Amino acid sequence: MHTITMTNFARVASALSLVLVFAVAGCAQQRNLKPLDTAANPAEYKLGAGDRVGITVFGEETITGEYDVDNNGAVNLPLVGAVDAKNKTPRQFQTDLRNALVRGGVVNNAQVSVNVVKYRPFFVLGEVQKPGAYPYYAGATVLNAVAMAGGYTYRAATNAITVTRNDDERAAKEQSLLQPGDVVTVPLRWF
Repeated sequence: MHTITMTNFARVASALSLVLVFAVAGCAQQRNLKPLDTAANPAEYKLGAGDRVGITVFGEETITGEYDVDNNGAVNLPLVGAVDAKNKTPRQFQTDLRNALVRGGVVNNAQVSVNVVKYRPFFVLGEVQKPGAYPYYAGATVLNAVAMAGGYTYRAATNAITVTRNDDERAAKEQSLLQPGDVVTVPLRWF
């Protein structure tokens, strides 16, 4: 038979209070984050490195084609050179490209169309079976991303998932819609 002494009781109480402090601190960190919007607006999608765009310049076959947005956020076109696309919507980039064509004297009355052919991937980190980069598709949610990464590990804190978008970390739910370039982080559950 074990006898609990005051010293042992104090040690157990001290350990439990330490556990409680860590648990509360972990919860407090999650509550300080703003929630991620549940809807992604494709009209507001901003181009970035890793995207591939289809450009059509009517009457100009040498410029029409598919181009990658490079690491500097620019699209390099024949006869025009680098046109900045970083953090611009496809429509904004289309206007800038039209202006560059006219300003450069390549086309007098440029009629330009720009669409995203391939989006940059999203990333899944932390307590999932296969962390890494995964191809984006319209309508992808946090839960879809976790499934693509092989599911949660047994130590995943499924109620504390975050999504980082454009250097802005937000609290996310499994139903939250993702955008290309998002980083989904599934933290470690301590208890």
